[in-house]
Amino acid sequence: MRHILVIDDEDGIRQIINLALSRYGVTVMEAATGEVGLAMALMSQPDAIIVDLRLPDISGVEVAARYQSQGGTSPIILLSASDELETKADHPAITRALAKPFTLGRLWSTVQSALTPQTRGANEPKRQIHR
Repeated sequence: MRHILVIDDEDGIRQIINLALSRYGVTVMEAATGEVGLAMALMSQPDAIIVDLRLPDISGVEVAARYQSQGGTSPIILLSASDELETKADHPAITRALAKPFTLGRLWSTVQSALTPQTRGANEPKRQIHR
């Protein structure tokens, strides 16, 4: 069974992602802030992390960068409704990006592509923004 950490300050987004991924047998852990999410990620080493770009304490990109600098290896999906998503998704710690609003099918396909090593190898083209 896969374990995915969702870091988003919006309760509704975390709940939707939890319900959607649970249908595919994924266990979802949730955090409402970047600092709490970072601590959870480092302790649990989930199969993937979905993190919102704009959090109340630190940005999703900072969460990703700090996670990797501290030895974390899970793929990271950056989530945002912001126009900044395209530029922020270029950060080397970000595996995939998903624009809000998203369909549940797009969420699942983005998670699957992030979890598949062949689709996130060193020779892949620039990060994909899933819309």
